[in-house]
Amino acid sequence: MLGITLANLRAHKGRLLLSSLAIVLATAFVAAAFVFTDAMRAALSGGATEDLGESDVVVTSPRTSGNRDVPAEVLDAVREVDSVAGAERRVTSRSALRSTDDRFEPAAVVSVTPDTGVGWPEVVRGELADQPGEAVLDRGTARTRGVDVGDTVSVPRAWEGPDSDAGGNQELRVVGLVDVADSASFAGSPFVGVTAEQVRALTDDSTARMVLAVARDDVSAADLAAEVDNAVAGQFEVRTAEEHASQQTSAGGAGMRSALLGFAGVALLVAAIVIANTFSILLAQRTREMALLRCVGATRGQVFRSVVAESVVLGLAGSAVGVLTGFGLAYGVGAVLDAAVDNFPLGAVTLSATAVLVPVAVGVPVTVGAAILPARAATRIPPVAALRDQATPARRAGWMRVTFAAAALLTGATGLVLGTMVVESPETALLLAFAGGASAFLGVLLAGPTLLPPFVRLVGAVLGRALGTPGRLAAVNVTRNPRRSAATVSALLVGVTLVSLMSVGAASVRATVTSSLNEEFPVDYMVQSEAGMPASVGDNIRDIRGLSDVTVVRGATADLHGSQIQVTGYNPRKLAEVTSQLPEIAGLEQGEVVLTKKLARRLDVGPGDAIRLGGDGGNTATLTVSAVQAAADGPEVAHITHQDLERILPEAPVMGVFARAAPEADLTQVSYALNSATVGDDISVVGTAETKAVYTETLDTVLLVFTALLAIALIIAVVGIANTLALSVIERTRELALLRALGLTRGQLRATLAVEAALLAAVGALLGAGLGTVFGWAGITTILASQFEVVLSVPELRLAGLIAGAVLAGLLASVLPARRAARTSVVSALADE
Repeated sequence: MLGITLANLRAHKGRLLLSSLAIVLATAFVAAAFVFTDAMRAALSGGATEDLGESDVVVTSPRTSGNRDVPAEVLDAVREVDSVAGAERRVTSRSALRSTDDRFEPAAVVSVTPDTGVGWPEVVRGELADQPGEAVLDRGTARTRGVDVGDTVSVPRAWEGPDSDAGGNQELRVVGLVDVADSASFAGSPFVGVTAEQVRALTDDSTARMVLAVARDDVSAADLAAEVDNAVAGQFEVRTAEEHASQQTSAGGAGMRSALLGFAGVALLVAAIVIANTFSILLAQRTREMALLRCVGATRGQVFRSVVAESVVLGLAGSAVGVLTGFGLAYGVGAVLDAAVDNFPLGAVTLSATAVLVPVAVGVPVTVGAAILPARAATRIPPVAALRDQATPARRAGWMRVTFAAAALLTGATGLVLGTMVVESPETALLLAFAGGASAFLGVLLAGPTLLPPFVRLVGAVLGRALGTPGRLAAVNVTRNPRRSAATVSALLVGVTLVSLMSVGAASVRATVTSSLNEEFPVDYMVQSEAGMPASVGDNIRDIRGLSDVTVVRGATADLHGSQIQVTGYNPRKLAEVTSQLPEIAGLEQGEVVLTKKLARRLDVGPGDAIRLGGDGGNTATLTVSAVQAAADGPEVAHITHQDLERILPEAPVMGVFARAAPEADLTQVSYALNSATVGDDISVVGTAETKAVYTETLDTVLLVFTALLAIALIIAVVGIANTLALSVIERTRELALLRALGLTRGQLRATLAVEAALLAAVGALLGAGLGTVFGWAGITTILASQFEVVLSVPELRLAGLIAGAVLAGLLASVLPARRAARTSVVSALADE
C-alpha cells in the first residue's frame, strides 16, 4: 500500500499543488510569527538593558496600582541602604522642541542625574545637565538641527494659572550630547535630558517611573534587591536590573506573538477548510480506483490509511516549505519596517528550533485532520456501487446537519439579543454576545449547503438575463454540489466576516467617540477665560497657521426678571463656519435668543415667547426665543447675536475664541501654537481636534494591520476557489467537451467558469459582509454601551470595496482553470477513459 500511496501522490501531484499551497501559506504565517517576534525580543532585550545603564536594582510602582509614579521618598529610602553605591529617580514626560520658524517637534523630556553610577545615557560630548536651564540632546537630533554644545534650544513651558511664573518657552543651554540610539524607550524621537526639577517645570504630566540603584562592589544584585525591598517595606516592585529587562521584553514580545498566532490560527482554519474540500473532490474522483483496490484484496482500513498517509506527506512537505517561506516573509517584513520606521526594534532574523518545529507540529495535524472525514466517507462506499460508471453524486445536507444548524442559529441569535439589549452587566453582556456570535457563525457554516442554492439561483437568474448561456450554466454548476460549493464559500466567509467586523467596529467606535466629544466640546479648539481676555488674543489666534476659521465669543451677566444670568454673543455666520454642532445658535437672527433648557424651564418659556434683557446703563432689549437647546444639564445661559449684545452690554469682554482646524493642518503644531499664543493670562485651551485625529489614526492603523494580517487567510480562500474550479474542470472534462460539441464557444466556456468563480466569491463576500456588520454592531454595543451613547456606523465604501475585491479575486482565480478547459481537445475529452 505504501507504493500505491506514493504512486498516487506522483499521479495527482498537480491536483494537490493548490492544496499544498494552502498549508504552505498557513504554516508560513506561523513560522513568520515566531521568527519575527524572536527578532523583536532580541532588540527589545538589548534596548531594555541599555535603558538601565549600569544599575543593579530597579524599583517601580506595583502593577496593581493605578498610580505609576514612584514618590521621591522611595529614592530617599533607597539611598539610605548601606549596600547602595548610588541611586537616581528617573522622571519622564513629553514636550516639544521649538524651531526657528515657530514649529514644534514632539520630544521626550527625561531626567538625567550625573555621578550616581548608573551611567545613563552615554555622554559622547560634554556632560550631563546638572543645573536648571541646562540640557543634553541626543546626537541625532543635534546633528539634524545643527546644534552643538554651548548652543541653546527652546522648549514650551507648562502653564499653571495666572499666578504662575511658568508659560511661554524655556531657553535651555546644551551642555552635552548623548547616545540613545539603542534605547527601547527613547530611540527614534528627539531626546531632551534635564534635571528632575526641570522636567516638572517644563511639563505638567511628568511621571517618575522608576528608581535605579547601583550596588557596592562586594554586593550582588540579588542581595541588594532584597535589602531595597525591605527598605521600601514591600510596597513597590523591586527587581534586579536583569529581571526588570527580561520582564519588559517578555511583556512587549508576548502580546505581539499571541496576536500574530491568533491570526495564524484563522489562516490554519481556512486552510483546513480548503484541504478538506480538496480531498473530498479528489477522493470522489478516485472512487472507482479505490473500489478496484478493494476488489483486488485491499481492506477498507488499508485504503483509509493510504489516504491518511497521503495527507501526512502533503502536510510534511507543505509545512517544510512553509517554514522556509515564513523565514523569508519575516526577513522581508523586517527589512521593509527597518527602512520605513526609524529605529524599529528588530534584531538579527534567525531561524530557531521553535520556528521550525511548531509550524510542522501544527501543519501536519491540520492537514491530516482535514483529510480524515473525506477519507472515511469515500471508503464507506461499497466497491460494486463505486465501480458503476456514473457521475459523482452531489451530497446535500442531511437532517442532522440542518437540525444542528438551526439550533446553532437560534442559540446565537438569543445570545446576541441578550448581550446587546437585555443584560446590563458589561462583562456578562460581552460574553453572551461573543458566544452568540460564534454560535450564529457556526450555524451559518453548517447551513451553507441549504442556504446556498436558493441564493445562487436568485443571483443566477439575474446573471442569466445579463450574460445569457454562461450565466445560466454557471448558476446551475454552482448549485449542482451544494456541500462542495458551501465549503468553498466558507473559506472566504471566515476572512471577509472578520475584516467586515473590524471595519464596522472601527467605524462605530470613531462615530461614537466623535459624537461624545462633539457633545462635550462642539468645536475643534475652544480658548476660554472666566474673567475675560484681551481682544488681542483673538487676533493672535487668527494668525496661527493651520486654523481655517476663527470666531470670537463675548459675554457678561445681564438682568432678566430681576435675576442675573450669563449672556453670550456670537456672530452666527462665523459660528456656522467653525462648527456644525451648534445649529440653534448658528441660526440666530438679530432680535432672537436661544436659551439653555435649564433656563427655559425656570422661566417657563419656549420658542415664540419673548423675554426682556437688561444691561449696562439701562440698556434693554426684548428678544424672541427662537430655540431651546436640548441638553438638560449645564448652566443657565442666553445666547444672542453680537449685534444685540452690543446694544445691551457694549463693554462685554471676550470670553472665548472658537477655532476650526484646516483639513491638512498639523494639529500638533496648532496645539503648541495656541498654547504659546494664549499663555500668561487666565486662559485655558481645550479642544478635540487632536483627540479625534489620534482616534482616527489609531483605528485606521489597527484596521490596516488587521486586514493585512488577515490577507493570508483571504489569499488561501481564493486559492480554495481556484482549487475547486480546477478540480471540477478535471471532473467535468467530458461534460465541458459535450457543451463545446453542442456549440458552446471557447469564450463562452471561459465566461462560464469565470462567472462560477465570481458567484462563489460574491456569495462568500456578501454573506461575510452582512455577518461582519451584525457582529461588529453587537460587539461595539456591548463594549461601549455602559460608557457612551453608541453610534452605529457602516463604512459602505470600505465594504463595497471588500466585496468588489473578493469578486475580482474570484475572477482571477478562474483564469488558469478556464484556460485549461478551453484548450482541451473536444474529441479526446469525449473519448472513453
